[in-house]
Amino acid sequence: MPTKSQKIQHLYNRAAFGLSFQQFEQKRKGKLKLRQELKELLEEGIDEIPLEVIADNPFVEFKEDWENRKGSRSEVQKLFREKVRETRRQVRGMSLRWMALLTDQNTAVREKLTLFWHDHFAVRTDNGYHAQLHNNVLRKYALGKYRDMLLAVSKDAAMLGFLNNQQNNKRKPNENFARELLELYTLGRGYYTENDIKNAAKAFTGWKYDRFTCQFRFVDRQHDKSEKEFMGHSGDLNGEDIIDVVLANRQTALFLSAKLFQYYVSDQADEVIIGKMADRLFKNDYHIGDLLHYIFSSDWFYEKRFVNNKIKSPQELIHGVRQHFGLEYGSPEALLYLQNSLGQRLFFPPNVNGWSVGREWINSSSLVNRMRLVSQLTKNEELGIRIKDDLDGQTRGIRGSRKFLSTGRMDWPEFEKQLKDLPKEEMADRLADFLINQPLKSETKETILRGVRDQKAEKRIKWLAVTIASLPEYQLT
Repeated sequence: MPTKSQKIQHLYNRAAFGLSFQQFEQKRKGKLKLRQELKELLEEGIDEIPLEVIADNPFVEFKEDWENRKGSRSEVQKLFREKVRETRRQVRGMSLRWMALLTDQNTAVREKLTLFWHDHFAVRTDNGYHAQLHNNVLRKYALGKYRDMLLAVSKDAAMLGFLNNQQNNKRKPNENFARELLELYTLGRGYYTENDIKNAAKAFTGWKYDRFTCQFRFVDRQHDKSEKEFMGHSGDLNGEDIIDVVLANRQTALFLSAKLFQYYVSDQADEVIIGKMADRLFKNDYHIGDLLHYIFSSDWFYEKRFVNNKIKSPQELIHGVRQHFGLEYGSPEALLYLQNSLGQRLFFPPNVNGWSVGREWINSSSLVNRMRLVSQLTKNEELGIRIKDDLDGQTRGIRGSRKFLSTGRMDWPEFEKQLKDLPKEEMADRLADFLINQPLKSETKETILRGVRDQKAEKRIKWLAVTIASLPEYQLT
C-alpha cells in the first residue's frame, strides 16, 4: 500500500506535472494530509489565464472593404491570406506561452485538463488566430459542464473550418463534423448508424463562422428544415438538438469516462471503476470538475496498481523534468525543439484521432533518447533526435540541439541544501522517493551505490539525481 508521501506525489503527478524538490521536501517534513492537499490543489491550480499572443482580431480590418467592395476583392483576398500566414508564425509564441502555464502552480490543474481536451478535440488549423480562440475555448470550459464546452467547440471557427462544416448546407450536406461528433466527441464508434450521421449533418447545416469577425453565425437560408430522424427522435432538429440527444445517452458518459480514466488513472481499463465514473458524470449533468474531484478523492485512485503504471507522454516528460530539476532555459527555442523532437507538438495533433497513448509512445529508439534526456541536459550534449519535418514552422532555425539545450540551468543548490549532510544511501533513497515515487530495486540500488563511491563529494548529489532520472522507472508516472 502506498505511503501518504507516495499518494501526495501521485496526486500531483497525475493532476498536474509534479512537484519541485523544494515543494516535495516541505510536504515530506510537514504533516501530510491527503484531503487537505487535494483541496488546495483543486482550489489553487485552476486559475484561467487565456492565451493572448495575438491580442486583437487581425482580420476584422478587411470586413468593410470586402462588404463595400472598396477596391478589388482579389486584392483583399491576397492581403487576407498574408495575414493568415502571419498569424501562423505566431503559433511558436502560443506554444511557449502555453508551456509556461502548464508548470505554473496557479494554472497547472486546468492546463493539464486543457491538454486533454486539446487531444480530445484534435483540431489542426493554418490560422493562428483560430488556433488561439479554440485553445481558449477549451481552457474556459475545461472544468465546467461538457455540454457548454461541446456547444462552444461546435460553434468555434477552428472546428467549423477543420471538419468542413463551413461547407455544410441543405443543398449538399457535409458529414465530416457530424461523424466525428458521434465517433470521437460523444458516443464512440458503433453506437450510431449511417442514417444518424446523415441526419445529424442536416441538423448542423447553416452553422458557419464569419471569416472576418471569426464569430459563429447561423445562416438560416442554408439550414435544412426538413423532418429528420436521429436516434429515436424526429422533427426539424438542429445542432443543439443533436447535442442534447447524444448527451442524454449514458454511452456518452461512459465514453468520456473511459478517456479520462486513461488520461488520469491507467492505460489498462477497469470497467467497474469507469462505470462508477460514468454514473457520477451522468448524474451531475456532465460536470467535469466534479468528476475530477471524485477521481482524486477516491481510495481506488491511490491503489498500488495505479501508481507509477502510466508511460509519460512527451509533454509530461518535458514538464516533469522542468518541475523536478527547476529547469530554466535562457533560450525558449529549447522547449520548442524538445516537444517537436519527442513527437508531441502543441497545436499540431497528428490527425483527428489525436496523439498516441501509453506504450504507443515507446519504441527502441525513443526509449533510449527519453532515458538519456536528463543526462544530456545536464552535460549540454546533443539530443540525437532528428526532426522529420517542419510543417508548422516551429523548428525553422532551431535544427542544432546543443545550441539551445546548453542554455538550460537546473536548480542544483536546492538539492545540495536538502541532501548534502546525508549518508550516500539515504541520499539515494530520498531522490528515488522524489523522482520515481518508489524505492529503488535492490540490485539497482547496489549498482548505484557502487557508482556513487567513485564520484567526488561535490558531484555526488548531481550524479545520483541524474542516474535515477535515467532509469526506465522515470518514464512512468
